[in-house]
Amino acid sequence: MVTDVIAAIYSRSGDLTKNERKVADYVLQQPVEVLHMTITDLADRCGVADSTVFRFCKTVGATGYQQFKVLLAQSIGAGQQSGVALDDVDPKQSLFETGREIKDRVIDAVELTFKSLHYEDLNRAVDLIAGARKLYFFGVGSSGTLAQQAFQRFIRINPEVQHIADVHVQTIAASTMGPNDLAVCFSYSGSTRDMIDLMKEVKRSEARIVCITRYAKSPITPYADVVLLSLVNDAGSPSQNKNLLAVKASQLFLVDLLYTECYKRNYARSHENMERTNQAIFNKLM
Repeated sequence: MVTDVIAAIYSRSGDLTKNERKVADYVLQQPVEVLHMTITDLADRCGVADSTVFRFCKTVGATGYQQFKVLLAQSIGAGQQSGVALDDVDPKQSLFETGREIKDRVIDAVELTFKSLHYEDLNRAVDLIAGARKLYFFGVGSSGTLAQQAFQRFIRINPEVQHIADVHVQTIAASTMGPNDLAVCFSYSGSTRDMIDLMKEVKRSEARIVCITRYAKSPITPYADVVLLSLVNDAGSPSQNKNLLAVKASQLFLVDLLYTECYKRNYARSHENMERTNQAIFNKLM
């Protein structure tokens, strides 16, 4: 059974039908109000049938509507205790209040991502990364900066790591990968055309793919061997709202988790390489 139904709604949004998404959107916008509604009340408010609400509850992990409301109440309580800010920023709020809201959004994103982790997928991703002959980090646009940061993390313990910024050169590199190589692909939306084309090329090369994205079902996920979800408590493009830092925080949380597990998996080699890279950086200091 799910422990955080709000996190479950985000992580399973790709499994919802069009009408079920209407229910999901309403629940996320008015979670407290939903606690006092019957299933018929919620169905009428969303313009759908009672059966649609029931299917929505089952999809997000509840046995039925009553248990869904119990789980929703628990999720709301957890959010209030962590100081999560669910509403938009008031233009008149103070600098301190704005800073606190941004901080809360970052914490909330990491909490949502942590609660939605599927540890079988995470372990499989670590197996693929630790066992790869060559490891490539790919991303386009703002996701490219995440790929670069992941590269800078892993290059300290693994010399067989590659990062390429130019999307055309990324495609060239993807075409030369082999069955023992791995691509870690970053795409928050999961629908960027360049990333879709790149992942198709990786699959043609018979290499493996781990993707870090928001939606469990998006145009890129059919090409991935492992999908890890980065969740943020808001809809829309991160470039158009104040959740950009929260998006990066949730993705970097996954990167750091993968990095730490890979370090542990190959501890002797990782420790030796870390010592060498730390010494090399130390020699650059004045």
